[in-house]
Amino acid sequence: MAVEAPWLLLPAWSEIRGPAAARKALTHWLGQCDRLESGKVGRQEQWLRVFDVLPRRLAMAPLTRHLDADDAAHRAWLRCDPVHLRADGPQARLLAFGESLRLSEPEAEALMAPLRPILGDHGVLLSAPKPDRWYGSIAVEAVVPLMSSPDQALGEDVLPHLPEGAQAARWRQLWNECQVVLHQHPVNAKRAKAGLPTINSLWFWGAGVLPDSVRSVHSHLLTRDELGLALARLAKLAALKGDEAQWPPGAVIDLQHLRNAQDLADAVLPAVRLQATRHPAGITLDFADGQRLRWRHAHRWRFWRRPVGGFPPATDTA
Repeated sequence: MAVEAPWLLLPAWSEIRGPAAARKALTHWLGQCDRLESGKVGRQEQWLRVFDVLPRRLAMAPLTRHLDADDAAHRAWLRCDPVHLRADGPQARLLAFGESLRLSEPEAEALMAPLRPILGDHGVLLSAPKPDRWYGSIAVEAVVPLMSSPDQALGEDVLPHLPEGAQAARWRQLWNECQVVLHQHPVNAKRAKAGLPTINSLWFWGAGVLPDSVRSVHSHLLTRDELGLALARLAKLAALKGDEAQWPPGAVIDLQHLRNAQDLADAVLPAVRLQATRHPAGITLDFADGQRLRWRHAHRWRFWRRPVGGFPPATDTA
């Protein structure tokens, strides 16, 4: 049975910045909401509140492979994403990955050509349905040490994010071999000359197989998040375009990227107030730090309630 209340996925309170006036409007509004039982912290945990996934582990590589190429079944997958590292004294920092690389399909194919035999010797069959998302097909029984996602490591020294232990040794060796090949590649010489970030390393992460089951009580999803899109495809949720005058019952609207209090106050707050007039069950607000609230139209009269706390200081410059 589908849920009645539309859901909004929002960033953690600690991530919301902006001017004092906008923050005041938000905190007063949120103070008028009903508090729901808190959930676990984290972006993946938000998705696990939307989707019932079995087993309860989200392996990014097979999920996004299913989204990109629809051939992820019956094999295990590993993300082997191209990245740009920069030496910073004794450290190497991850500075670019994904769309920020502006990597073309011909460049990706040229870079992968000398890497395929090296990776193949380690049981990794390299392919790239998208230029900035590379995948290794691996045996289901393969043991791949866990490694941070690139967005977690962005801007940081990569060493703490690399796998450790006996099983990690061969992967570190493979990582180093790939770096040597990429450092010498003519594509990188052209990119450096053009002022583009060079592709000087791979990032091995997200290994696993597709989940056995993905279901949801929700009906529609609006998101730009690759994990959310992949789960929605498996659960057969309808896509929400974003320009609908009325949110369907059970719709999930992902606004996690909106971290400016002014944007939330100007666009999201009025939209929720309007939609709540059309949904008696109200609108559920799910924050990445586990805070969960519900706004109903009748809550507008709760003007005596105290504002919520926990927001960062205002960023007014005046």
